[in-house]
Amino acid sequence: MFFLILCIAVGAGGFLLYNLPMFERNLPVVDVQKSIYWNLKKPIEINLSDDSGIKFVKVTLRDKKGSIVLAKEVLKIPKNKLSLQVDFPKTGFFPEVKKLTLEIEAIDSSKWNYFLGNKQIVEVPVFIDTKEPELIPVLSSYSIIKGGSALVIFKSADENLKELYIKTNFGKKFY
Repeated sequence: MFFLILCIAVGAGGFLLYNLPMFERNLPVVDVQKSIYWNLKKPIEINLSDDSGIKFVKVTLRDKKGSIVLAKEVLKIPKNKLSLQVDFPKTGFFPEVKKLTLEIEAIDSSKWNYFLGNKQIVEVPVFIDTKEPELIPVLSSYSIIKGGSALVIFKSADENLKELYIKTNFGKKFY
């Protein structure tokens, strides 16, 4: 009888521990684009979230020859939401290839996995595009006077051209 009560108590205790919020099993959520075209000037935005809080983040940029750590944070107070702005390093790391891999590693403060937390690793392809698009005038009006009208026909070419717009004094107009 004592053995049966002991087994029920251990089973109930294990069930309660398994369902405690501090033992949550959800992986951290990494919100980043599926593929990134980067001109190396603007930072890459990475958003992280987790129910128990993020305690460790590491962002690494890799090519075939080596890697460099862009950001590494150990948070003493875990945050449920974390936003990172990752810049290209000012060191001598400049890849010869046009495609890199951005690896984002996040660990939450859950007590799951023997108190190590849940670990999420996300790899995103990064395409380096530092070449400006070509803008070639095809036809234009010469000698325009103030208050007059003009016509400009141009051609724009780039292998990674996403959008083309004309900016005027009155705002942007997308085409």
